[in-house]
Amino acid sequence: MFFEDRTEAGKSLLSEIQKLSLKDSIVVALPRGGVIVGKEISQGLQIPLDILLVRKLGAPFNAELAVGAIVEGQPPFIYLNETLIKVLKVSDEYLENEKKMQSQVLVRQNSTYRGSRVRVSLAGKSVILVDDGVATGSTIHAAILALKSQKPSQLIVAVPVAPPDAVSEMAKQVKDVICLSSPPDFQAVGQFFRNFAEVSDEEVIRVLGKN
Repeated sequence: MFFEDRTEAGKSLLSEIQKLSLKDSIVVALPRGGVIVGKEISQGLQIPLDILLVRKLGAPFNAELAVGAIVEGQPPFIYLNETLIKVLKVSDEYLENEKKMQSQVLVRQNSTYRGSRVRVSLAGKSVILVDDGVATGSTIHAAILALKSQKPSQLIVAVPVAPPDAVSEMAKQVKDVICLSSPPDFQAVGQFFRNFAEVSDEEVIRVLGKN
């Protein structure tokens, strides 16, 4: 399955989510790409849209390879892929430095995207966690664990595309996983979009300002 862009992917996910029976719901999107997808779902269901700030902890010499993730909060939630850390022989010193650096990014993002807006309480709500796709799964896994700690009534993950093993892992952790495409030859999220241009901070701010 190919998507024209994130907007089309969001509309396709909306069609599937509308089949569920949800009450007191909220869309929680992962910036930046997930916000564009989440916008279509929140507008279609006429429910609020909020964000969850997550940063991957990149491996030494390969920042795109996640050895874990950090999620906003007081204190921040930390997820570590202990198996990968052991295989790559990532030092404790490196991890601490990476945590500090990504924590600073989270602070800046919070100021940029939220401004004076307060995070919405998710306790007792049906939370729809949205991203524009899943690759290694570290970021979404950390987001799931962090959201579950806030005691929602149910947690649903909605993504356009993800590798089969990531879908299986997510299904073990949440009530429902809606994934429109899960090809065995998955290589990267962008290969399933005709237009996968980078989303700007300004676009995220604009979308959030309308919710």
